[in-house]
Amino acid sequence: MNTTKQPLLIWSSILVTLQILTGGAILGELIGHALAGFSILVVAALQGGTQFYIRGTVTANVSVAARVDDEGTVVAGPAAPQKDGSPVHVISATD
Repeated sequence: MNTTKQPLLIWSSILVTLQILTGGAILGELIGHALAGFSILVVAALQGGTQFYIRGTVTANVSVAARVDDEGTVVAGPAAPQKDGSPVHVISATD
């Protein structure tokens, strides 16, 4: 499993938990409507920010010409003229 994505998974789980707790608290009338509304807005803002971050850091696999596979080898992507998954030679931009 790729451990670099785990903090994002944990963060998303925390946000979902906060949504459920806020919804349950308002249904059980444990907190006031104003506090619940504010809590929902804060959680929604955090989720929106998280989604923008994810969209900014993740490239759809369909549009890449090369990618790094699980073994760390650079291979052709779906947008490359070579067969998807075949090893490719990377030329440095400074060469």
